[in-house]
Amino acid sequence: MVDWFSWSKLGISKMPKNVFGVEFKKRAVRLVNEDGIPRKQVCQDLRISTSALDKWLKLYDGKENCSESITASEKDELNNLRREVRQLKQECEFLKKTANYFAKTNV
Repeated sequence: MVDWFSWSKLGISKMPKNVFGVEFKKRAVRLVNEDGIPRKQVCQDLRISTSALDKWLKLYDGKENCSESITASEKDELNNLRREVRQLKQECEFLKKTANYFAKTNV
């Protein structure tokens, strides 16, 4: 880990702020909520502050599992869209085969 002294030698007045991605934050929240690992242990293992983890717990609490937050009407719409995509893929494949067939017969 780089200490403050190293940064001051480079002429940087502040330590760079750690930027964690959304997936990293959600994984930290899952470790606490789903795996039951104590917050303090997660903070030590991931080298993050307890205040950062507390913010992430508030932000992502209950939002890790998308399937739980989808309503019945949204599930129906999702199933209908998936069915439509499957049908369109089949139609596209049929049209490709038909075009290949006619391209070969006309030569």
